[in-house]
Amino acid sequence: MSNLSQKFRESFISYLKNPHSAKSKENFMSYAFAIYEDAVTHCGLEPDKYINHMFKMIKPAVQGIKISPDIAKKLDGFIRTLSFSDKKENQAFHVLNICYNLMSPKKSCLREVIKNFLILQDKLGQEEFIVTNRNFSGSFFLSNADVSNVRAKKSVIDDLIMLVSNEVFKASKETGEKFFPVSFDAKQKIQYIEKHIDWLSEKECGQILYNLLQKIKPILSAKGNSADIKDHAEYMTDSGKRSALMIHSFNDKWFFTFLAKMVKTIKEALGMKTSAEHLLENSVDEAEKAEVTLK
Repeated sequence: MSNLSQKFRESFISYLKNPHSAKSKENFMSYAFAIYEDAVTHCGLEPDKYINHMFKMIKPAVQGIKISPDIAKKLDGFIRTLSFSDKKENQAFHVLNICYNLMSPKKSCLREVIKNFLILQDKLGQEEFIVTNRNFSGSFFLSNADVSNVRAKKSVIDDLIMLVSNEVFKASKETGEKFFPVSFDAKQKIQYIEKHIDWLSEKECGQILYNLLQKIKPILSAKGNSADIKDHAEYMTDSGKRSALMIHSFNDKWFFTFLAKMVKTIKEALGMKTSAEHLLENSVDEAEKAEVTLK
């Protein structure tokens, strides 16, 4: 561990002991900014390069440190405040973000997943409105199959959001209503559920992610066995439209790819091996059996 990483670790521990202290905040921010400056000096302003440099410095610095959900919530608030600050050191929030994600990988993953689901739900809602109305008006380019298509996709996303939000609200200690107000748009829903996620422990977030993973898996397998999937949209009839996923929706490769990426992201956060890693291991095993060395 470099000297700067060690200093950052010490300032982080000091901050965790007294997160309300102005002195500990200032010290923590100063060393975070020093890491940012070091990264930019060595790597320039290309994000992929300097972020990777910062990650390598921060990871050993936070090794073995554990934080409670309450402290994680305070750290997140400190990072948000710093990101909107006019101070020169506000770029330190990049370092602190990496620090937070390393300390709470499952919570960060859960927030990112539900955010993407809510954004997609909003877009599919707009698409459904346009497609349904244009088809009703007699568009030459649209048919009932296209309406079934978008409704089936939205139904899947609605179902996944319901699963996640119900479990988050159930575990959260945040005061107030444990559901999304009808008047909320996507941005407001994201902010609302993030407040509830802040109260959750890493263990609780991990369990929700695992349950979500089990829910998504049969949806992905429906690409080859779509009869396993039943949509739950109230406005879809049993006749014909229930087969929309099999006939239409999964022809849209982006939708399948979106869910596959969510699975990959969740598996990485849970420390589970992805398909690519399993394939690599199998390749190595087969090569060893054939007495071939992979370099």
